Amino acid sequence: MPRDKKLNLERFKKSSHGLVEFATLIEQADPTSQARILEQAKEQDEEFVFHVMKRIVYFDELVFLDEAVLAELLSKVSPKVLAFALVGANPEFRDKMLRNLSLRDRRTFEDEADKMGNANPAFTAGARKQILRAARRLEAENKFVFEVTAAPRHKKKAR
Repeated sequence: MPRDKKLNLERFKKSSHGLVEFATLIEQADPTSQARILEQAKEQDEEFVFHVMKRIVYFDELVFLDEAVLAELLSKVSPKVLAFALVGANPEFRDKMLRNLSLRDRRTFEDEADKMGNANPAFTAGARKQILRAARRLEAENKFVFEVTAAPRHKKKAR
């Protein structure tokens, strides 16, 4: 997004669905774009950004989801995608994710991870975004509300 182009928040502010759309936009953007979009949005409406930040879920925060929600989400993701997504993840995070897989999916995951070796960082980022999109699809189907208010970043910024 060019710097001189003004961010149009009004279309997102019309409904709670718009709030989720904006959160999804941030989740799917690369880190540089995330920062730029959030900076521009804060300049326009800091209160709106505060509410959006509560709805944004970063991949590393998935461990703060309820176990049942995480298991449901991972059941919708292929083990191969999860293998790419977990490249470089810390061991505790990886273990928690794997505990929420079925035995069959865990075996498939391990086979894929063994074959993969070191993945291209772009593949890892893409796989992580794919998992977040799957969560948003489940949310759209009213399976659950996709937010992680238990994540440490929310505790630091509580109002």
